[in-house]
Amino acid sequence: MSHQLPGLTTAAKVPTTAFQLAQLNLGRAVKWNDIGVLSGPSGCGKTFALEAFLATARQVQGRQHSYLEMPVDPAPKEFNVRMLTAITGGCDPRSPNYALSDQLVEALHGSNRIVVVDEAHNLGVKGLQRLRYLHQRGEFTWTLILSGATIAQALFSADELKTRGEGLVQFSPLTGPELLATLHAFHPLLAASTNDQLRFVDAQYCHGRFRLWAKFLRICLELAPKLKATALNDKLIGVALAACGSDAWRSAKRA
Repeated sequence: MSHQLPGLTTAAKVPTTAFQLAQLNLGRAVKWNDIGVLSGPSGCGKTFALEAFLATARQVQGRQHSYLEMPVDPAPKEFNVRMLTAITGGCDPRSPNYALSDQLVEALHGSNRIVVVDEAHNLGVKGLQRLRYLHQRGEFTWTLILSGATIAQALFSADELKTRGEGLVQFSPLTGPELLATLHAFHPLLAASTNDQLRFVDAQYCHGRFRLWAKFLRICLELAPKLKATALNDKLIGVALAACGSDAWRSAKRA
């Protein structure tokens, strides 16, 4: 399993609609050395989908990829230093910024590399424009993948960025039938539970976010043998929610 879901070796990798669309669109971006974009709130599966793609997609085989996270609103020189460090392993930060920019263009041009920028919304419009410039200077000989909570809004706020990217994929909290189907497929403990129980836990704590469901499930699996539970029940839900730091069960009982 992904490092985003530690301790869940018995859980299944469930291909949600957004997950499948991400595999398709990222594959196209890599094939054409375009820009792939994954947007959506934290905990909804962006990183999990990206990791799965980089680990298994045939388009990635034999290609180097670099991963970096961006801080909030980095200065142009910090941007260049972080990029060069991720791609080449290091650089001289004392170099003038124009020299660092030239080094970055040279390192990327013709490299066929896949560069993943997480938390890309932190770059803001100017930072995204710098990335677009680098990609154009590279004559589309490397792939850029952007991931972030509000990256879609940042891209659409500048006319020259709106049409860039191979099919932006929007991740959202799971709801309705897709939520229930995903949870049933995620783990036998959840599959053996009632829909009402799953809806309750989701409404009170998980809110359709896979990462929170993973945390809740991991705690349930630790508690289930002690409570002799093979499915969710009132006691298991109550103790697990309390362990998650939620007083939802106590509040529901009072109501």
